[in-house]
Amino acid sequence: SKNVFTGLKNMYRLTDLQVTYAVAESANMKDYSEAVHRSLREAPTVAAGEPHFHMLLTVIKEAHRNLPTSENPYYQTTALALITDHVPTQAITIEKLRKKDDDLQYILNTMAVACYAKLGGTSHVLKLPKPDDTPTELIFGIGRSTGSTRQSGRYGDREQTVGFATVFRANGEYLYNDSTPYCDDDKYEEALEETIRRSIERVAAFEQLPDGAPLQLIFHVPRRPGRREERPILNAVGKLPRYKIKFALVHVNDDHRMQLFDLANTSPKSRFGGPKPDAAFLPPRGMAVTIGPRERLVTFIGVGQYRGNGSPAPLRITLDKRSTFTDIEYLTQQLYLLSFMSVRSLNPGIAPVTISYAERLAQLTGQLRTVQQWTVELIRLKLAQKLWFI
Repeated sequence: SKNVFTGLKNMYRLTDLQVTYAVAESANMKDYSEAVHRSLREAPTVAAGEPHFHMLLTVIKEAHRNLPTSENPYYQTTALALITDHVPTQAITIEKLRKKDDDLQYILNTMAVACYAKLGGTSHVLKLPKPDDTPTELIFGIGRSTGSTRQSGRYGDREQTVGFATVFRANGEYLYNDSTPYCDDDKYEEALEETIRRSIERVAAFEQLPDGAPLQLIFHVPRRPGRREERPILNAVGKLPRYKIKFALVHVNDDHRMQLFDLANTSPKSRFGGPKPDAAFLPPRGMAVTIGPRERLVTFIGVGQYRGNGSPAPLRITLDKRSTFTDIEYLTQQLYLLSFMSVRSLNPGIAPVTISYAERLAQLTGQLRTVQQWTVELIRLKLAQKLWFI
């Protein structure tokens, strides 16, 4: 009745959208798997090289979240869809679908944004001034996941690491994701360097950049000091002489001992106008404080975003001194604006999308590594331009 959600087809003009239904006989993983296989077997014939579907929508139960990965329909159907047909998955719980319309309209609206992104659409971008002489700018989020992998032989389980790079345009539009193979600790930096170099070259090819073109690269690393990411980034940039590159290496860190307070904020109110005393003294979202020539503190959680759990720390943004692009004000503003670009929610994010996507990639890939037949090579070979992980 409020026209908050008018349907995925209407909202994003998907006039040719077709939906096929498959029902699992029970809530166990075996029946979910059979439903996926059955839908693929019964799908209409498609052209060679085309997927049978472009997205798999999975309805699960809230209780499934507590199951081990091997029995969890979310992880298993996600891996199955990616492995068999190279398509992303969107999950929603039956409990959310049973909400009353006043709540359901917002739930479906948020889910529609994610679905549209996974179908390859771009729902929104940042409005930026774009003078003709501005160099092409690419923004990278760098992350990693470490965990045990079963190995045959006398040593049993051993710890391996996988690194990630997500790539965005300056306006926040997602372009590409890539990853290293699972690798032993001593090979991680070399593998990450190769992944970053490959990502730059592939995205530069997307953008049709000629040799000698100016290229501005911004790297967001979610740790401090993050030396295991510093060296691969610097080495990768140094091995691309075909472009005129300026770069900035930015550490985005929430693990520090600094805090910001707004002593005038004694009686905060929620967005509905009611009192919110637990958010007292929180500074507004978007406050930036200079703590050095290359460092800023920025608040991403204000009264409207606060959900309890103590006093939220601001993000500490540090520009590496080896950077050749050094406009810290520009970089700080850009980081803040990128917190509006996640398609996982319609609300402002509590971190820039470069960091939140890299962390999501690390989390999901860490879970999927226990699924049979899953390999990170799928990311590079089949999923690089898909938002499969959100």
